[in-house]
Amino acid sequence: MNLRHLVTYPIYLTGLGTSLLGLGWLFAPEPWLLDQKANEALLQTTYAQLLAADINAHLGDYLTGLYRFFGWWIFAIGLLVLAYAFAARLETKRARNVLHFTLVLIVGGLYALQLKFIPISPFLWATYGFAAMILLSFGASLKMDRSDGGGCEGIRRDTSRGTQSA
Repeated sequence: MNLRHLVTYPIYLTGLGTSLLGLGWLFAPEPWLLDQKANEALLQTTYAQLLAADINAHLGDYLTGLYRFFGWWIFAIGLLVLAYAFAARLETKRARNVLHFTLVLIVGGLYALQLKFIPISPFLWATYGFAAMILLSFGASLKMDRSDGGGCEGIRRDTSRGTQSA
């Protein structure tokens, strides 16, 4: 496998995986139950107890709405990662750095929130997988930068004037 594939394929998998997780929350009949054990630990009660109280008669509907909205955003973020990666083809150092930096911020924020609020969530494994994909892509990008000058094969520098041309 060449370096270009090691840069792009992990990013494609991250975008696809994120979109698939979002679809899970969008279409699960009771999406809050996908992370039931972690949520009940955070709430310090069971969903059965919560939903049994008269005041919470429509809590299930509310949670479904929230999780559908959440699922749509997760799906959209995955789609945006895929769109950017396909459009930019991650051919330039700048395109790779922008995407890697953004994904590191997103995954870092996810880790912080998951470890603070839902450390027993099975979705923590997805975050580990995304982090591994981003690290693999970033490592290959660094190696590619050293081997070909940053992946700017289509740009030549006019050294007499310090300008670039395509």
